[in-house]
Amino acid sequence: MKRILKNMLSTSLPLRISKGNRFVFVLHEVSDQIPNPYAPDYSTSIALFRKQIDLLSELFDIISLDRLVSDSELDPTKNYAALTFDDGYMGVFENARPILKSQNIPYAVFFNKSAVESNQLWVSNAELSVDNVEYIAGLLKAAKCSLKDDQDAIRHIVANGSFDDQFLTASKLPPQQNKIYMGVEEIQQLVSDQVLIGNHSSDHLVLSRCSDPGLLHSQIKESQVFLNGITKKEISHFAIPFGHKTDYNEATIAEALASGHKYIYTTNPNRLKLKKLTKKPFLIPRIGIDNRSLKEILFYINRTLIKNYDL
Repeated sequence: MKRILKNMLSTSLPLRISKGNRFVFVLHEVSDQIPNPYAPDYSTSIALFRKQIDLLSELFDIISLDRLVSDSELDPTKNYAALTFDDGYMGVFENARPILKSQNIPYAVFFNKSAVESNQLWVSNAELSVDNVEYIAGLLKAAKCSLKDDQDAIRHIVANGSFDDQFLTASKLPPQQNKIYMGVEEIQQLVSDQVLIGNHSSDHLVLSRCSDPGLLHSQIKESQVFLNGITKKEISHFAIPFGHKTDYNEATIAEALASGHKYIYTTNPNRLKLKKLTKKPFLIPRIGIDNRSLKEILFYINRTLIKNYDL
C-alpha cells in the first residue's frame, strides 16, 4: 500500500487535481563540476536543472517571490511557485541565470556577507578541507565538538556545534583562486535583472547556537546592511541558514524581525498556505530540490497535499 501511494505521489496527477497551492523551492549551486568539491550535497547539474525548470514550468505559474508571499488575490484555480537560491554560488550566475533569463522566470538569491566579501564560508571551506586532518580537528575544537570515528565532521558540527568568533577564525582558509561565490558586481547585475536579493546571514552559522546575543545580532543585521549598500534596496527577506527547526529559535526570529525583515524562510518542506499569510510572524516553508530527480520532486510536492511536515 505504501509503495502504491508513493508511486501515485510521484506523478503530476495530484497537483493537477488540487488547485490554489503555493510553493517556494530552494536550490544552491548549479554546476557540471560533479562531484562538487565545495557543495557536494547541494549541487545540481545543468542538464538536471533544465529538466527541473521544465517540470516546474509545466506544473506552476512561476512568479516572483515577493508576489507569492504577499499577494492574497492570486487565482485560486491555479498553482503557483517561486524559485530561490541560497548562498549565492557563482554557478547560479553563470549557469542558472541564462536559463531562467531566456524563459523570463523570476527568482530570488539569498546572500551571505562573508561569501560576497571573501569568497568563502565555513561550510564550503570544510568541504574543501575534508581530508585535511589538522584543519578539521581545529574546526571541531573551535565548535566544541568531539567526533566518533563513524561520524561526518561537517554534519556533526551543524547538528551539535557551538558558534563564536573563535570558530569563525578557525574556519578561515587562504584566498581561493577559483571564484566560488558571487561578488558585488554579480549582485549588481542581478539587481539590474530584477532579481530579488535576500539576506542569508553573514557567515552561515547555526543561529540557534550562536554563543551570545551580540553575535546573533551581527550575523543578521550586518549582512542586511551590507546587502542594502550594494543593492540600494530594502532587504526584507531573510532565509535562515540550514533552516530546520533545530537551526533557529525564538531569539533568531525576534532578531530577524527587529532588523526589519518582513519575510522569514525555513527549509521546512511544506506548501505555503494562504490562510497563514496574515499570521505574524509566519515562517515561510521551502522545499529543497537541488539534485533531486523529477519523480522525487513530484513526491516532495504532492506529499504536502496530504500532510504537514515539521522538520
